Amino acid sequence: MSVDSPPERGRDDESTVFEWDEGTEVGIAIAESVAAVAGVDPVDLEPRVNDVVDPDALDRALRSAHSGASFAFPFGDYLVTVWSDGELVVSEAD
Repeated sequence: MSVDSPPERGRDDESTVFEWDEGTEVGIAIAESVAAVAGVDPVDLEPRVNDVVDPDALDRALRSAHSGASFAFPFGDYLVTVWSDGELVVSEAD
């Protein structure tokens, strides 16, 4: 997983962009990404990914969706947006 901050897709400067790939489970990518932004260890993350979204269902949806499809959901103090092309964005919830 890598971190970058490109300006595309209309995000603001408060967003952090991560990349995930087919070799990474989306639930793990979400946990690691939110934990990185929150400055905590992924095992200490509250709420847990499973408390917020069904990672297996999200993974199936992303892998079967057309290129550029996205899913967004609140995760504690953050908004997580995951794109089918492997981009994951964590931003402060409004």
